Amino acid sequence: MLRAVYRILKGVSIFFGIVFCVVMALFYYCGHDLPNHEFLQNYKPAEGSRIYDGNEVYRELIAEHRIFVPIHEIPPQLIKAFLAAEDKNFYYHPGIDMFSLIRAVIRNTLDGKWYAKPVGASTITQQVAKNFLVGNDQSFVRKVREAIMSMRIEGALSKDRILELYFNQIYLGMRSYGVAAAAYTYFKKPLHELTLVECAFLASLPKAPANYHPIKEQKKALVRRNATLKRMAEEGEISYDVAQSAQNEPLNVSLPERLSQITYVSEEIRRELMQRFKDGSVYQKGYSIYTSLDINIQMFCERSLRFGLELYDKRHGYRGALFQLTPVEMQTYQSSLSKKIRECLHIDS
Repeated sequence: MLRAVYRILKGVSIFFGIVFCVVMALFYYCGHDLPNHEFLQNYKPAEGSRIYDGNEVYRELIAEHRIFVPIHEIPPQLIKAFLAAEDKNFYYHPGIDMFSLIRAVIRNTLDGKWYAKPVGASTITQQVAKNFLVGNDQSFVRKVREAIMSMRIEGALSKDRILELYFNQIYLGMRSYGVAAAAYTYFKKPLHELTLVECAFLASLPKAPANYHPIKEQKKALVRRNATLKRMAEEGEISYDVAQSAQNEPLNVSLPERLSQITYVSEEIRRELMQRFKDGSVYQKGYSIYTSLDINIQMFCERSLRFGLELYDKRHGYRGALFQLTPVEMQTYQSSLSKKIRECLHIDS
């Protein structure tokens, strides 16, 4: 009897020893050349510059639409909504959530979803690692690298710092990066004015912003937002009565109107800035440029000029084609025109 127990224990020990060695070898293979994550301690994302007409934005010079907001200025209600939707155990796991991971593996195996939209188990820390350091390619090695980097980030940064990076870097659709930019894009509000349903809607976007567009995919957006409200109630962040009442509210998004067209005035301002700041900081450091321009008068003048030119052209009537070309002449003309355009733009053939 004792000999049998000894053999069983020996077999189990050998099995787990082999598994441990394989895991350590895999972690070394995937993690030995990971990038340095220490720069995240003092990282501040790039912000575009804004040209103002009085107190309103006239034109934005941006690579990514982002407004950096420190963690202490992000409303607790918005944080709770994101944690409920994305990572309810954020403050308790070391970078990866083993319970969620095991649950996702079992569910994907039982449902056969490994090759068709598998259920994920990424934590907020893993999303930070993916966005900043690891990349977004769909592979098993990348997921392992992401997990390793997540644990390293947890060891180097506080939970609040990780959240700050996440809330300012995450893409939320409509060319908006970070929650502050998204609040202005969808609701024309600063963060502190967001309501519960608005916070829940923003928290529903990280998974796939295009799939939950508030106009094109309104039904899906409502379902996703209401699921976030339900999760908040399940986590005890709000009562079930409040969640039920909020689920009955419409989205009420206020998508931004298109900013004024690029006139010669704003383009001249941009050229002057690029000449003055040749290091490219115009698109990186979030300058605010205030002008004496009155956009209403400017747009009125442009419309009046366009209307006058159209009337002038109508009064003189149709004057026929300037000239006619044969197919051979047309080909020659197109080649000549293309060459001139390339010369103007300094494009090499």
